[in-house]
Amino acid sequence: MLKTCPTCGRIVDVHHVCPRARQNRNKYDAERYQSHENRRFRSGKSWQRKRKEIRLRDMGVDQAALHGLDPDHPEPYINTEGLSVHHITPLEEDRSLALDDCNLILLGSHTHELAERGEISADELRKIAIENTNKRREEE
Repeated sequence: MLKTCPTCGRIVDVHHVCPRARQNRNKYDAERYQSHENRRFRSGKSWQRKRKEIRLRDMGVDQAALHGLDPDHPEPYINTEGLSVHHITPLEEDRSLALDDCNLILLGSHTHELAERGEISADELRKIAIENTNKRREEE
């Protein structure tokens, strides 16, 4: 008896195990493990402490909005709602930057989503993070 493979779309025997399915399963397992590692990291004390530091450094204001980087609102504006600390270089790409002040910036939910999709330049966000970090160090 034959069937259509749900993974590759070929007509195969009903007992056929698609090698692509194994690849996809391995990829899924790796993603699941990675997200588990990310959850562990985000619940840890070092991240909780760093997140508070970044909120203070960025004065509790959405930095992309403040610097006019929101493509939907090109004029600078102040947003203090729905804030979270954003990893400019994602944890999946470079874990060594997880707690680096120059890789972290405070964004509102709207600008955070735009940054995740690449609609707000990572280079621009990094410049702001570096500038804010340098200002904070000068104050201390």
